Amino acid sequence: MEQPAEIPLHEKPIYKWLVTIALIIGTFIYAMDMAIVNIALPHIMADFGMNLDKAQWVATAYMLTMAVAMPSTAWLGAKLGHRTLYATSLAVFTFFSLMCGLSWSADSLIVFRALQGLGGGAILPIAMVIFYEVFPEKQRGLAMGIYALGSVMGPAMGPVMGGYLVEELNWRLIFFINLPFGAVGLLMTFLIMKESRPPVKRKLDFLGLIFLALCLGSLLLLLSHGQREGWWSSGYIRNLFIIFLGSLVAFIITELKVREPFVELRLFKNFMYSNATILSVILGIGYCGSLYIVPIYLQRMLPYTAFEAGVIMLPGTLLFGAFLFLTGVLTGKVSGRALVVTGIMVFSVGIYWLSDISFQTRESVIVWMLNLRGIGLGLIFTPLMVLAIFSLPMEQVSMGSGLFNVMRYLGGMFGIAIISTLVERRELFHRAMYVEHQTYESPGTSVFLYNTRGLFQGLGDMGELARLKSLALLNRMVGTEALLSAFSDVYLVLGILSLACIVPAMMLKAKQQAAA
Repeated sequence: MEQPAEIPLHEKPIYKWLVTIALIIGTFIYAMDMAIVNIALPHIMADFGMNLDKAQWVATAYMLTMAVAMPSTAWLGAKLGHRTLYATSLAVFTFFSLMCGLSWSADSLIVFRALQGLGGGAILPIAMVIFYEVFPEKQRGLAMGIYALGSVMGPAMGPVMGGYLVEELNWRLIFFINLPFGAVGLLMTFLIMKESRPPVKRKLDFLGLIFLALCLGSLLLLLSHGQREGWWSSGYIRNLFIIFLGSLVAFIITELKVREPFVELRLFKNFMYSNATILSVILGIGYCGSLYIVPIYLQRMLPYTAFEAGVIMLPGTLLFGAFLFLTGVLTGKVSGRALVVTGIMVFSVGIYWLSDISFQTRESVIVWMLNLRGIGLGLIFTPLMVLAIFSLPMEQVSMGSGLFNVMRYLGGMFGIAIISTLVERRELFHRAMYVEHQTYESPGTSVFLYNTRGLFQGLGDMGELARLKSLALLNRMVGTEALLSAFSDVYLVLGILSLACIVPAMMLKAKQQAAA
């Protein structure tokens, strides 16, 4: 009797879940690496004797190469095949994670970080494409939820894991931790994942690639170094801005003229895709901006270490992940527009509530402020990605994924740059306001100086020394209050900006069927 033919693994229901594990591993460690290194920078600077300017290049080199690799996904995916591109990207990223951990100097670490970013830049967009391919149409909302869980939870978990590894063990472990995960992800990719479509010959738009690299590179350098160099006073920053504008114009003209563009800008003719992408950029400002500012606030204004700050943020992070998955399950059953609008409202309330924070705010209240932020973001990201990607024909999903991810990333970088500047400017403003009222004629000031001078005299500091110490203490308190007010102003701005997103969110279609 003839035995029935064995069903190939890629046709079995379990196949998509095995592929999911392989993809989640890659997206998580890659996305986590974007945030975890910042925690370790002070220790890296101490080990290698780096100044702040050079230390910034540890992060900047990674961002530059990653930003160029992201929109390259469509061309590389067509040239190599989606499975091969994912495996190659993960292998390069994992190998240079090892080399970063073994780096022997500041220069070697910067070079390895650049190569690590180049290898990993395609991981997020190509993973989105593979998720789209292996899940049936009715489960693609769930697929995007799982994808978002890996790509967005990574940066959120970075401060917790990085804080522990740096404080308790060694900064090199933030790179070595990628190795076992990368090895398992690669093994699963080679053993399980099937190439969905064979490689095809496609001409490289070399001119478009050069202009794109110049455009993104100058923009990221501008955003990264503008605050330190001076936005308007630095010739270096002005030159970067000129290069950015010139290369952007040249890039747009080139891509609209060539037959096979490196980046298909005509995707933005699709209203649903362009609207969802713009929303992701604006919300990326709020997400990355708050992700950047909250740990700084907890460590500078309150007596928390990097690890303790990460622990306080952990409940909100877990709720973020839970709602990413939940909205993935609900997408297709519940209006995507309703989920996005509800998420924006919850996120805006959480961020606005943070503007009311003070030294007397209890830790439990801070946790709930961050919980609302996490729930709101969890409601937004999955349906927004589904509405964007489902609006595209299948042959444009790879290009659309890369463009969507790089735009969201640039929004985050822009948010961090703007918020850094805003905090500094508002701190100076509030300090000037407070100093204006701290005069010897002010009853409160004179009583404070009298009491503190007496305190220092009681500790053995006499005469002029006691007076100078009391003035220094007053100056420190004024500076702390000014910084707290600056943080409150920034939270208020982020809350208003996020709330304004309701208008374009209402223009999204309630549901979006996959394009043919």
